[in-house]
Amino acid sequence: MATSLEHRISCKYLVARYIGDEVRNEPINIGIILQSQKDYTTSARFITKFDKIRTASEDSEFLQHILGKIYQEMQYSKEKNVLDKIFKRYEGKIRFTEPRGTLAINLENEINDLYQRYVSVEEQPISRTSIKMHRYQIIRLPDLRKNVWSYLKAKFAKNVKKNYPIKGKESKFKYDFAILNVKRFFHSISFDSNYSLKNTKLFDWHVMDALAMRGLKQENFGAIISEPSVNNPRYEKIREPFREGMRILKDRNYNLVTYDEFGRWKKKIEELA
Repeated sequence: MATSLEHRISCKYLVARYIGDEVRNEPINIGIILQSQKDYTTSARFITKFDKIRTASEDSEFLQHILGKIYQEMQYSKEKNVLDKIFKRYEGKIRFTEPRGTLAINLENEINDLYQRYVSVEEQPISRTSIKMHRYQIIRLPDLRKNVWSYLKAKFAKNVKKNYPIKGKESKFKYDFAILNVKRFFHSISFDSNYSLKNTKLFDWHVMDALAMRGLKQENFGAIISEPSVNNPRYEKIREPFREGMRILKDRNYNLVTYDEFGRWKKKIEELA
């Protein structure tokens, strides 16, 4: 049943654009910024595949840096004039359309629809089911573990344990979290942290050792991973360890839960529990 106009949310949005050649002046749409006019909640979607844009390497780094700053400044902001401030502060290599109006049923769905409609298909192939926001917040391993444990303890109470030991053929390893009633054992890996690839390989080795002894199955094990942030000063150096680490985890077919700022990881854990 269609939602009546009186129940829709009045919103304003900007289309963020990049102009690589000032002479040719051919803008490429690179993202959407959306703000509810009801409570002024603000959200954004920006491109993640910067290699799809014809830029010099320094321009690609510039874009990642600027989009990261914009995202941190306005994501979930409820400041009424935040769109005007962003427009004035970052107008330059990045351009913005004038604010436009739309009526939304759901803010998340609306920004996804706007992203699909306006972001250049040639530069950023995308489907409704594959939209993914690149992380800008740096998430260290202690924070990852702390946040996940707080959620698990509140959600599953006595069915969860942390630092849960499992003895294998040659070793004993403590998994960060265990959901005991379904025999799910999770290890945390932040690819923003040092030694993330070593941590991944260590987890993999101990799982293989445990499978040899306890009769557990691959599906009993999983990793809660945090992808590297584009705002990490070491981003260029940690991208390759991230790719290799993910290849190991996917090749083994472990259950993977991607930690993100929006809390979608909680739903994934609930599905596995």
